[in-house]
Amino acid sequence: MKANRIWCFFAWRMVVRASFLKEMDSIFVSAIRQNVQHTHSALLAKLKEPPDPDDENSWLCRISKKYDACGSREYSDKGLKGTYCPEDFCCSKTACFYGSCGSWCHDNWALCSSSIIYHDEYSYGKCNCKRFQENCDVNAICVHANREDGGAYCQCKEGYWGDGKSCKIDFCQLQPCGAGTCTRTDEGYKCDCPETHKLIVVEDKETCKAKPDFCAEEPCGPPSMVENCVNTDDSYECVCKQGYEVRNGRCEEIDLCADKPCGPDEGVHECVTERQPKLRYRCTCKAGFDLTTLPDGVSQKCLKNFCYEEPCGTRDLVESCKSKAYGYSCLCAAGAMVQVINGKEKCIKADLCRNDPCGPETAVIQCYSHGTSYRCLCKAGYTEVFVNGKSSCQKGDPCTLNMCGGNEAVQECTTDGTAYGCTCKPGYSIAIKHGQKFCNPEEECASHCGSAAAVKSCEILDSGGYQCTCNPGYVMRYSDYVKGCVEGNQCSLNPCGEQEAVQRCIPEGDTYDCECNPGFVKRVLPDGNFICADPASCVGNPCGSSDAVDACIAGTSTYTCRCKDGYTPQSIGSKLQCLPESTDQTDFDSKHKPEDNKGRYSKGTIALVVVGCVALLGIIAGGISYARNRGGERDDEDLAPPPRSTRERRLSSMGEGFENASWASSVSMIPSAPAPPPSGGIWS
Repeated sequence: MKANRIWCFFAWRMVVRASFLKEMDSIFVSAIRQNVQHTHSALLAKLKEPPDPDDENSWLCRISKKYDACGSREYSDKGLKGTYCPEDFCCSKTACFYGSCGSWCHDNWALCSSSIIYHDEYSYGKCNCKRFQENCDVNAICVHANREDGGAYCQCKEGYWGDGKSCKIDFCQLQPCGAGTCTRTDEGYKCDCPETHKLIVVEDKETCKAKPDFCAEEPCGPPSMVENCVNTDDSYECVCKQGYEVRNGRCEEIDLCADKPCGPDEGVHECVTERQPKLRYRCTCKAGFDLTTLPDGVSQKCLKNFCYEEPCGTRDLVESCKSKAYGYSCLCAAGAMVQVINGKEKCIKADLCRNDPCGPETAVIQCYSHGTSYRCLCKAGYTEVFVNGKSSCQKGDPCTLNMCGGNEAVQECTTDGTAYGCTCKPGYSIAIKHGQKFCNPEEECASHCGSAAAVKSCEILDSGGYQCTCNPGYVMRYSDYVKGCVEGNQCSLNPCGEQEAVQRCIPEGDTYDCECNPGFVKRVLPDGNFICADPASCVGNPCGSSDAVDACIAGTSTYTCRCKDGYTPQSIGSKLQCLPESTDQTDFDSKHKPEDNKGRYSKGTIALVVVGCVALLGIIAGGISYARNRGGERDDEDLAPPPRSTRERRLSSMGEGFENASWASSVSMIPSAPAPPPSGGIWS
């Protein structure tokens, strides 16, 4: 029985416990549900509430907000009093709690938000649209934001804009600007168009219209010329790459030569526009015109060279010719003077005897030109004397006028009245100046010509140099170590050339001859001497004189001639030379070329003569020549021995009438460059 009681007690206890737990769960779930419902209702209410207006001027009235004054009536269940509620408290003015209505502060915002909160003047629901909507524009509506920080405000209807109290038509609603941006204005609207569109106005209404793509079809030209094509409102603009410019709406090559920067066509051979590495032009001028850099230091132009045709005269009379912008000026050589003929300058041979520099007629037979100076031929009893380089006839014979020099130098002077001879004291030797002998210190000539035993004469030139004549058995040698007469003959100087080219050198008094090894040819040097040379080389000037030849170019098997204007390369036998363009070009049998090693010939002038059907090629010097017909046969009967000395060779090359001329006269009268004097040479 007792056990049953205990069991019943525990059973009852368990039932009570289960019932309590069930009731508690029900209360807890109910509380959660109420809280969720309250939160959900608050969220829904908040979502349904209208937002604040965009413009503060749209408000008609406002409900009180946090920290606003609570009014004059104070009530607080916690003893809080004051005009303003403290932080984190709200002000309620309509809720009637604790048996009283009016303004009071409370820390429970839920109590504030659960009731409508008004300013004093709008208390009890007075801030509403019914009361204030008449203040809105006819094209506006009144909106009631029924929340603690809300109120009533005006809002323009769709299609209008403004603060609601004043509404204007919203032209931007119809998107009149298209792809542009529409901005409302008091007068209507304005459009801001993107770069791809342009602004147009139709009947005072703006809109944005797409620009046409003028660049789509590459109107500026190919990409190789075009840097960029830019569309504009009604057209396009081209930006060209370097070396190109816009012409006729396209990028075209810049032709710097179009405006003839090089000058008139008469002087320009070619004008070329260069684009790399930078844009520039290049001029090539015709003969007679010089490429001249202008004062800007960059531009160039072909200007006429007024000196090209040698207007100043022959070269022996002209020191220089200076071409100017519109003419030229002449600087004449010694012995010549400038004369203006028909308004143009010209160098003419000066009449140095015009002012009777030799002296009075009683003393002078004749004054005559001598090179760039003059000489005097004096009457009996007078002698030609040089003082400071000037010649004059002085009364007396050579000895009385001390032609040989002073007493310190002269042992003896002998004369027949015109000619004279000098015997020098020890330490002095015979020297010549202006063609006149005198006793000169030995060391002066020795330093230039060599020892007294080797030197026959030492001539002091007007230029300041020396011309030496060596005694027999001596030759003139030029080297870095020796300058003067040394013992030996002409062949001791190896004048014929390199050892591999020379078979032997044959001395012939004061000259020599060369025999060349096979594969080499004998040529004539400008000074009239021989040398053995490679046929393909330019040794010996095979192309001709410098007046005709611009350049001789050596090759592997032959040489090439580049000739000056007025001359052309022409074959003379197997020899190529620059000859005047009018010269007849005739081929000859190459096996009888004048450059073979079997025949000797004198140095002289190359001549080509055509008589009937027979062509004669000869090297003429003193009547000696090789004559060849087209059959290639040589007429040996006309072959005369070569002259045996330089003097004989010179006189014979001048022809008849000069056999009795003196050495000095023969030098001055030979038109071409003379060969060295016997066993001698000249240097400065």
